[in-house]
Amino acid sequence: MGKIEVLEDLPIHPKPEEQGEPKGKLSLDGIIATLSNQPSADELRGILEGLRDGPNLSFIKEVPNSSNTRLVSTLLSHTISNFWDLLAEEKTYSYEKRLFVEFFRSITGLGAIVASLKTNCAKGKNVLLQMHKTILAHLKDERTRKALWREYVQLLGSGRIPSAVAEAEDLLREGGLESQGSWLGDGREYSRWLSRRIATFTGTESRGDEYIAAGQLWTKAQSLGYSDLLTDSLFRHILFTSGKDGSSVEAFVRALPKVDQRKFLQTTVTWLSRLFPYTLSSKEEDIFRAISLASSILQRVVRDDDSLKDHVVDMVTKSLNSRQIFTVVTLRTLLLLLSKDNERMQTLLQQSQEQFGDKLYIKHAPILHQEQLAQAELICAGYIHRSQKTALFALGRSSAHINGISNRLASTSQKARWLGMVVGMAISKLIDKPENKMDFDDDELKSAEAKKYYSLLEVKDSVAPLEQVNDYLKHSKPAIAPSPRAAKPEKSTQKPVTRRLEPGSSPKPLRERLIGGSSPQLIKLFDSPDTPHITPYAKADSDPDEPEPDPTLVNREKPRPPVYIRNLIAGLNDSENYDRHKLMLESAEGLIRRKANFGAELKDRTEELLSVLIGMQDHFDLDNFSELRQKAVVAMTVAEPSRSAQWLARSFFEGDYSISQRLTILSAMGLGALELSGLKHDGSTSNAGPSRQAKFADDKSIPKGVRKALASSSRPLNMAVSAVERQIIEPFALKAADEVSGPDSLKVRTFSSKTLAKRQRPKPKVNDFAKVVAEDFFFPLTARWWGHIQAFGQKDIRFSPMILPIFLQTLALMVEAAGPSNVSLPQITSELWDILLSLRASAMNEMVVLEAVLFSILVLLEANQDHRRLVSSHPKELVETSQWAKDILDKVENGELQGEKVGMLAAGVYVKAQEIVKEFQTELFGNMIDF
Repeated sequence: MGKIEVLEDLPIHPKPEEQGEPKGKLSLDGIIATLSNQPSADELRGILEGLRDGPNLSFIKEVPNSSNTRLVSTLLSHTISNFWDLLAEEKTYSYEKRLFVEFFRSITGLGAIVASLKTNCAKGKNVLLQMHKTILAHLKDERTRKALWREYVQLLGSGRIPSAVAEAEDLLREGGLESQGSWLGDGREYSRWLSRRIATFTGTESRGDEYIAAGQLWTKAQSLGYSDLLTDSLFRHILFTSGKDGSSVEAFVRALPKVDQRKFLQTTVTWLSRLFPYTLSSKEEDIFRAISLASSILQRVVRDDDSLKDHVVDMVTKSLNSRQIFTVVTLRTLLLLLSKDNERMQTLLQQSQEQFGDKLYIKHAPILHQEQLAQAELICAGYIHRSQKTALFALGRSSAHINGISNRLASTSQKARWLGMVVGMAISKLIDKPENKMDFDDDELKSAEAKKYYSLLEVKDSVAPLEQVNDYLKHSKPAIAPSPRAAKPEKSTQKPVTRRLEPGSSPKPLRERLIGGSSPQLIKLFDSPDTPHITPYAKADSDPDEPEPDPTLVNREKPRPPVYIRNLIAGLNDSENYDRHKLMLESAEGLIRRKANFGAELKDRTEELLSVLIGMQDHFDLDNFSELRQKAVVAMTVAEPSRSAQWLARSFFEGDYSISQRLTILSAMGLGALELSGLKHDGSTSNAGPSRQAKFADDKSIPKGVRKALASSSRPLNMAVSAVERQIIEPFALKAADEVSGPDSLKVRTFSSKTLAKRQRPKPKVNDFAKVVAEDFFFPLTARWWGHIQAFGQKDIRFSPMILPIFLQTLALMVEAAGPSNVSLPQITSELWDILLSLRASAMNEMVVLEAVLFSILVLLEANQDHRRLVSSHPKELVETSQWAKDILDKVENGELQGEKVGMLAAGVYVKAQEIVKEFQTELFGNMIDF
């Protein structure tokens, strides 16, 4: 194709050397004949000039008729195509090009151009069709076609194209060439495009081999790492083209191998969890509507496939073996699919009862999985009770159920006991007579949460038609894992305002520019004999070449601090205006704290604002970018703890974020927990010493920008950790010094010192964090941690030495903030201790991980002040921890391990554990007999 140029509407001036030459008069038929007989360049110029100067030009621009149509058609089809190469030369033949344009500025000319374009487009399609037929003619062999398709799938689905394009763009930038970036180099955009291509195979008229081809391409595309985005985009396209019955979805799933069918079901459930992120405390009408839409999709995935139905049973009852955490919508949707299959429902309830009452499961399973299993058991019981009451009676009287409730009641975890009482009372309500119903006289069983559990027995969900699903997807945002905003600052339409700076000067701070600098000060210089004579420089002459500043370029629209959250979000998204972006970032923390108890604007935009804050990029290289963002996210965590903490925990594991952004998430959760509990450590007077991430911040192999981000993202949390360390370690040092100083009888304390100590004792504060620590902060992190480590192992980026220490320290700070009297402390202790003991071997290879593990154990032992309960509930863990700490101390003394911090923490753990062991030694080893 040639290059299309738009010429300016300028007058046509003949070439100077040809002005004044006489032009011969030609008839219109003679002109058409000459143009058809391949005239020379000079002849063409003469004809065009003759048409321009003669009366024919006005004739051409009149209403279309046969004559002027023939002339314009000849110019377009013969003349321009023959002289295209010459006309492409910008300078030599610009005069002739303007002459041509003059003749086509008419209804006749424009009509001829449009007709020619249509003809050429049709020819192009015919050429492509002929090429396609030619290729297929040589691929009659089925084996050859399959081999080529496998190569094509390998090329598109393996990530070769995005990686190659991204590498080429990086090389262009390194070479100083501007590159705007192509969607081919963006993994997310490439995955969206690929999902749309897969959806084109699944139309209503598609054949079986096309569905198989689409399935092969989808399976290979999972290796790109954007399975949630692929699923979201695929469903949004395939449901619109599958007809009213959704047959294309079913045909696509059936074309997949059995293993890939189960994987597709799991990714679909994960996508639906993000699409409908409702919890048990959400409004019932919202949950009911979401279930009807979700079941309409999953029904077309599962249909009557027995293997997929069996997999649904395994997903619900064995969710601990995978990283699947269901929402109330996805859980009720999966059980709705099996509601008419009585045999599988009974199997599911029986397996749920066995696992729900297992002692090891009660003690070690994350509490989120236990809550999920309890909800599934109640929903199943409700369905079976409505269809087969005798079957539920038998299951309710089974030994698995009765022993399971007994094991629950004997648990040391308050939440585990509560779940056992709720499930036992709910099922007893269905199978027992009123006088024989199980009843626990406990006010917690009459709470709003307990009523939500009881209501699960009566759920009656339905399936929505596919039209409603399409309408919902059409107006909803993509349900994918959160990701950073990778958009680069675009070129602004406004001219930049430049500020001249003298050599050695620096820009004034924002506050000084807006409010004004400090008042002038008078400085007097005293001469002395020792002071050399300083000759002042003469006043510099003004630069005559320096132009006066253009007042039209001065930006007088100074940004104003935001008043509403929506203004704040818009300003943070503005990557073009430096002043506005910086002002919004500086004002974010204050605005969030002011809006915390005022209206519902902050609550309604919690997730949107968090997504913007965490996903922000430092486009302007601000010095305090990480600190300002950290303070804003901490303010969000304090203002909306439940919604913010759940979103942050989910985004840490499932979001597409960098290491520094994940560290920001963890630091915000840890610092927010401390502030909510009233134990805020700002680090202003802290002697924190070097950061625990110092070895990575000083690593020259890591880019400078990344090192800076890592250091700034974890610095506030490290200060808080150091403060907690001193708070725990100092009593050991004071006790040791006290023992050296002499017997207690020689120590005298004056009455005034006692009064002063009593006066300085801090007043007790209300611990708001204790209300939300378990459900919203701690358990979502630990449950997803176990799921990811079982799915990916310790090779995942979240378990790298740069992230894992901060993750463990965050959990430890949550335990410190929750306090020793928290009702969920036994369950928190069980889950955290299991994580820490599982990291003993790998921690010996990384000092930063070892320090974090020892610090977390020390906090855990310090928080559990009820030593008798600790000994009775965790005797094995306590003995193993004490022995492991002693082994570390021996290695430090022998020089096998280097690090004063490790030795100090290990000594603290060993001393604390030995205190507990000696205090309850008889009871401890009596309990150890069971192990």
